[in-house]
Amino acid sequence: MNRIFLGLPAIMLVLVLAMPALAELEPERVPFNQVILYDFEHLLLGPVGEGGPSQGEPHELSWAAVGQVDVIEGTIDGRSLLLTHPATGSPTAWFQLPGNVGLTSGQVRFNFQIRPSHRDEFRVLFRRPGSAADSYLTINLRPSGNATAQSGLEAAVALGTYEAGELLEFTVDFDLDQRSWSLWFRGVQLADDRPLNENVTQGLGRIGFGTFSSAIEGRTLEFDNIEILIDDPAIALLDADFNDKTPSEPIGTGGAALGEPIAISEWLDTWITDSGSGDRSLFVMKEEADGFESAYTEWRFLQDASVQAGWLQARFDLTVHAASNNHFILAADDEELMRIETTANEPEVLVRFPDQANGDVVGGYEIGETQPVRIVCQMAERYCSVALNDEWVIDRRDFAASSSSELAIDRFFAGMAGVSPAYSMFELNNLRISATAPSALPVSAEFMQQPTDTVCRMAFDPAPTVLVRDGHGEPVPGEWTLVLSEYTSVLGWSPLEIPADPVTIDGLAEFADVVIRRTGQGARLQAVVAGHVPTVMAVSEPFDALPGPLVNADYEGSDDDGPFLAAVPQRLWVAVFDDCNNNAPIGTEGTVVIHSGPEGASLDGNTGTVDEWGEIELNQLVFDRPGEYVLDLEIDGVRLESLSSPIVVGSERIFNDRFQSLSE
Repeated sequence: MNRIFLGLPAIMLVLVLAMPALAELEPERVPFNQVILYDFEHLLLGPVGEGGPSQGEPHELSWAAVGQVDVIEGTIDGRSLLLTHPATGSPTAWFQLPGNVGLTSGQVRFNFQIRPSHRDEFRVLFRRPGSAADSYLTINLRPSGNATAQSGLEAAVALGTYEAGELLEFTVDFDLDQRSWSLWFRGVQLADDRPLNENVTQGLGRIGFGTFSSAIEGRTLEFDNIEILIDDPAIALLDADFNDKTPSEPIGTGGAALGEPIAISEWLDTWITDSGSGDRSLFVMKEEADGFESAYTEWRFLQDASVQAGWLQARFDLTVHAASNNHFILAADDEELMRIETTANEPEVLVRFPDQANGDVVGGYEIGETQPVRIVCQMAERYCSVALNDEWVIDRRDFAASSSSELAIDRFFAGMAGVSPAYSMFELNNLRISATAPSALPVSAEFMQQPTDTVCRMAFDPAPTVLVRDGHGEPVPGEWTLVLSEYTSVLGWSPLEIPADPVTIDGLAEFADVVIRRTGQGARLQAVVAGHVPTVMAVSEPFDALPGPLVNADYEGSDDDGPFLAAVPQRLWVAVFDDCNNNAPIGTEGTVVIHSGPEGASLDGNTGTVDEWGEIELNQLVFDRPGEYVLDLEIDGVRLESLSSPIVVGSERIFNDRFQSLSE
């Protein structure tokens, strides 16, 4: 199984330089979800290609790096890449984000491990897509043994010293909203919210591993486990921006699939409003009620999913239009996790958990002012953080005492408390709730029946199967289409024949009658859940696609010594290959025989062996009498399916010297 959320073990090594007490890596305030992991385990040993993220390879080898970077059985964690410094140049192996995108907002994390062979000139670069410009950060290893990190023209941060052959582990965080970076080296934080170079413009898009031109020829840098993560929980459970709705019309109750609530209180009036720029939002107003009636819009998640593990995140933009007691609640069927409240008497914003009588005042509001709200909860470790106006106002507040361990969040409420008077109103926009491990939606996949070694042009037997699981580890319900392809590149172009993309039944999909059209060793398959964001993918164990039975032959003759004549030795080449166009093994013996020809005719000198070109060369082939012949090739007593074109043998020059086989 190849999942996208793998961490690296901490490798604690002694710092040579004396340093002040440093902060350990704290529990995360926001979730980091892996975009890609470059671990090189599926690559063949030898020079690495430039296949990019889809192949798990660098997308560019620059400055003399071509031929200088190899896949090796490394010293870090299985297979790794080894860059060898050449006589000239500054080689760099570049790794990009899928899609060659540049990230300009949010938080990005890089984990990686390197091992320099010597104290020399090595570096790790963080740059924009497709260019070495825009220096987000450069980590420099120097011949003195000193290591530093520097963003553009900002002051460098000393990281201590390193030794030749030492395994070095780094974690680098970029906060692109706050334009800062933090760094952990050997598991210890050495930089915290340092300023980014102000000249960056086109987004953070790639990481490079290389040397300076002044490095000594033959010295190496080994690197592995390059992991890139972003901070947005990737599986959308509810996404409502209202831009597909009709202005002035009430919101429907079609549920998450339509970006709508499932229920609206009878005491609420709702309609879609348009700011004039095309950005539409939901207006909610309380009507006259009988007594103190609470009134809410109730929202559920896609596929009736719930969240009991992993990360849960809710975002929305709130505009209060009349001082009122508005409530925004994350809850389960019969239990509340937490709520955001606005108060009527004082224009305050509160965060309240069930074990609190009054909640915590975290800010205020102005009538008509839009405030972005963000709630992030770690369900397994049982804490939540809240941001108001892009500033964290509740930092990792524990909710274990206020909620049961079985709490599974499956709904969101937005509305007014009973004490809110008629004509209380607010505007809601850009409501998005997402999670890393919800129930009922694909989160992970693995091959249950691995592909076995198979012969080209034959289906896998047994057929490979893939199980898709939700965030609770259960087989995902419903029908989800899976798309199969080759994960490695050893089989070449278009290697598979797939009759149809299967759908899951109780989470399981079977790839029946899948045929391999190429051969190669150590191939892997990947199965991807179609149309699902983020990508949920299973990667198989390696298998070999083997040559098939020899079934085809091409015939080519020569008249260098004259025309084909009876009783005169002739020259004939027969190319022998299987159904996947693989040449017959060298030394394979074959005999040319008559498929049709003159009655009583025979051949002499008609047996030979396959050479390095995949051909049997017959230099002394003799037809014993004139006439028209069609030839066949016999190997191990079995005649092949391919026949030659008609060959006319006579006593004078009567035909062209070149001819081709009939196709099967």
